[in-house]
Parts: sequence; C-alpha cells; structure tokens
Amino acid sequence: AEFKGHNGPVRAVRFSPDGEAIATAGEDGSIRLWNFQGDELLRFSGNQGYVRGLAFSPDGQQLASTGQDGTARLWDLQGNPIAEFQTGHGWATSVSFSPNGKAVLAERGALIATVGQDSTVKLWAIEPLEDLLSRGCRQVADYLRTNANVENPDLCQGIL
Repeated sequence: AEFKGHNGPVRAVRFSPDGEAIATAGEDGSIRLWNFQGDELLRFSGNQGYVRGLAFSPDGQQLASTGQDGTARLWDLQGNPIAEFQTGHGWATSVSFSPNGKAVLAERGALIATVGQDSTVKLWAIEPLEDLLSRGCRQVADYLRTNANVENPDLCQGIL
C-alpha cells in the first residue's frame, strides 16, 4: 500500500502497538493516521512548522509528537490534544514513551522523553487531565471556603 497525503517530505513513521494502523508526520506540519490499505483515518492539526518526532504510547491510546516549533504534544487517537508544552530544546527532534508508559516520575500519567538540537534528553511526566483538575481544585478549596465574595463557590463541584 502507498500512503499519500502529506504536502512535502515525511519525517517520521510509526506502527501502532496493536499493528492496526500507521502514523506519519511531515514537513507540512500534519500528523496522519492510516490503515494498511493506505486510507487516511485521521489528520491531527495544531503543529506550527514541521513535525520531526512521533511515538505511540505503549497501550496505543495516545500519540506524542515533537517539532520544529520546539513543542511536544500529546494527542488521543481521536485527534484531540491532551497536552502541549515547550521543550526548551529549540527544534525538538524525537520523542519516546517509557516502555511501560509509566515510571517513578509519572505515577498515573505518561512518561515521555524528548531530544532536540540543544543536545539534551529531557523526561516529562504528563498527568492525566482528571488529576490536574483535582489538584487545582484542592489548591483553591480553602480560598473558596473562606472568601465570602466568591460568586461561583461551586466551581469545582463534581471534580473533587
């Protein structure tokens, strides 16, 4: 099968862990998910500049990317962004997940490593959104309880 659709050179290709799909990334700034017949299943957008690094999470439920804009991005397989951050590498050239998806630094979230033009490797613990929301709500709970002028005291209702 042939996988045509990128406007420019393809810089990364990865098989999904279950062997059911292929992800590609290129200089056109897009990431594409394909089946083995060469049909494009999904296009991920949001990158500025070209994408250089690509990795599936070990469970195959997430995709990480790095690019010319110095960012690392974490996506779900519906194309929704989960996390985005500046790596500090300049161009971020590669990304990889921890083989078990976790490590001491990331008890419940993903652990990824990035490399770039600054000749360093950096580890990043990516917390699940639910954990970030819970932590944020715990941090403002005292303020919400003690400030009588809060207009929406139920801000975190249903999160904690």
